Amino acid sequence: SSSSSSSSSSLLLQTYNIVTAFTIETTSPSFGESSPNDQVVRPMKGIMTTRGYSMSDPSQSDTNRVTIWFTGGKMEFSDDECDVKLPEWKRVFGDHLNYTHHSQQHFGVHVLARKCKELAFKLLLGASIPNKLEDDGSMSYAFESPMGGHGSTYCDILYLDDTIRIMQGNHGTIYVFSRMANNNNNDSLSS
Repeated sequence: SSSSSSSSSSLLLQTYNIVTAFTIETTSPSFGESSPNDQVVRPMKGIMTTRGYSMSDPSQSDTNRVTIWFTGGKMEFSDDECDVKLPEWKRVFGDHLNYTHHSQQHFGVHVLARKCKELAFKLLLGASIPNKLEDDGSMSYAFESPMGGHGSTYCDILYLDDTIRIMQGNHGTIYVFSRMANNNNNDSLSS
């Protein structure tokens, strides 16, 4: 979904949410010996929402380039078998967030590696790290300052009409968004 506000007569600032559905699979020999999925008993579905804003790149006035900033996001449980799989989701993600003396011994090197990654995430990106699961199994994060900006994070609009938008990111990824009605009877683009 997106909303917009004018920041000048020629530039339009738009907020957005990118919603991505995903499935965490059980461990597999193809994942290797140190699979992070060894704690997953059955596949679990989730949704990752990334929040941010975008605007036309003023230095690229002759192109359809849109500069992107990321401000935060949320990961949440999303499965039809809520009564069965939500406790499993909480066990898998809660064990990594809510450290106890026993879980630190159980995860050993994984705990140290995760704490190092968290420190880098906080220092380099200015991000808040979730330290607990909410009752519904969700975890949120935010950046103190938005990540991205002119020249570093952008998408080029390749095609746009009333129902579809196709964009290519600065790393070459192709994004296809289709318009769908939201609960407020306003149209929004979703991937």
